[in-house]
Amino acid sequence: MHKPLDPDAFFRSLPSEILLDPAGYPPEFLRGLLRAGAARALFGPGSTARGNLEIVRAAGYQSVELALSLGITVSLFTDPVRRFAPDLWRARLEEGFLAGGWLGGMMITEPGCGTDLMACQTEYRVDADGPGLRGTKHWAGLTDLADCWLVLARDGQAGKGYRFPSLNFYICRATPESFALLKRYGPAGLRSIPYGLTRIAAREGILAPLLSGSKTDRFRQIHSILHRSRISISAITCGACARIADDIGRHVRTRAVFGKTLASYGQAQARMAEIEAAREIARVLHEVGCREAEAADAPGSAGVPAQIANIAKVVATDLAFAAATSASQLLGGESYRTDTYIGRATADLRPFRIFEGSNDVLCDAIWQAAEKAAKTGGESFADAVRGACAAADRPAPSIAAFAAGSVDGALPQGLRCLGGRILANAAVLRWCVERGLPRPALQPLLARIARDLGSAETGSACAGLVEY
Repeated sequence: MHKPLDPDAFFRSLPSEILLDPAGYPPEFLRGLLRAGAARALFGPGSTARGNLEIVRAAGYQSVELALSLGITVSLFTDPVRRFAPDLWRARLEEGFLAGGWLGGMMITEPGCGTDLMACQTEYRVDADGPGLRGTKHWAGLTDLADCWLVLARDGQAGKGYRFPSLNFYICRATPESFALLKRYGPAGLRSIPYGLTRIAAREGILAPLLSGSKTDRFRQIHSILHRSRISISAITCGACARIADDIGRHVRTRAVFGKTLASYGQAQARMAEIEAAREIARVLHEVGCREAEAADAPGSAGVPAQIANIAKVVATDLAFAAATSASQLLGGESYRTDTYIGRATADLRPFRIFEGSNDVLCDAIWQAAEKAAKTGGESFADAVRGACAAADRPAPSIAAFAAGSVDGALPQGLRCLGGRILANAAVLRWCVERGLPRPALQPLLARIARDLGSAETGSACAGLVEY
């Protein structure tokens, strides 16, 4: 009988000296891993949404870089292709990923075109020589390393109207002639994952457009792919928060400072409480993500709801980076070493707050979606905040700034972002209460809600998101 995969045991067996090499692990290590049991399970016919997220979570406990490398390949290439082009996947790509150690990635961002997808200038056009892709992309994870790409491009035959271009992903095999590396970027973190500037001039290897339907249908599908990827990010941060809590917990219990263990000092206890709470909240976010990803695979599903994906990504990445930063205070000089997990995680988790849409942008989107829902009978901002605090058995704070800040029905953009983050933390607070988390684990969420409301109250004219 086939033994079920234990992703935690598999990733624990990997050599830490390679995963925590200051220079990053080599590409051949990653490709070899992709031919092994746990990684192959990501691509096999029996893979599931929950199973894939559990693999990414388990990888994140050992290495944020490793988990992200797997997450890029699965969430940004193989998962979309298997969902939207299953016949092509089975006929042309499946064996390469199952047995060949292939890597996949996605190219969206261009110089001058990041969050604004509509500004995409990479063009797909069919002429006398056949189909072609031309453009310049950057910040694609696994730059100059992936074997296949999903490239976002506008259809040159459909005109260049900025307001609503005809966008699609195009499935491409990578060749040096088609994807030329112009510049490799120097990393501030994530040293094992190459990023850079790529010029695309592809004629060979364009396998097919990924999406079908009208321009509106394709635009929704593009966003549904990104929503699913945000759930993968919450899985990575779940593994990272658990490892940070375990490592720093051992450190404070054994580190002696002025004749006492570090764990006996009040400030250290406060930081440990925050880190332990981040671990518990991250588990809840991971479970919500698994549930939503499973539901998205059901026939007729429109995918992971945007609001849930955005909330999970914002709160998970903010908490994980805060946990790593707090742990560095307890670890001291050792946190500056790039051959320790926490030293690496402090740098590696920082860009997660801008991956798949910066948290500022997503908070604004959370606010606007909630505002739209409230106008059609959904819960108001006030009810959401008060309901979350009541669920946690806490008195309702004042929301006067959000009521008074509206001018002609439109809230200043800074307050919208702030309000979106408050709504995100309030939603997660409710999820945590529903799952029975103890009161101490709720404290970071309550503190963030109170702080952001206080910021709005004291400086509503210029209030907006601030760093933790």
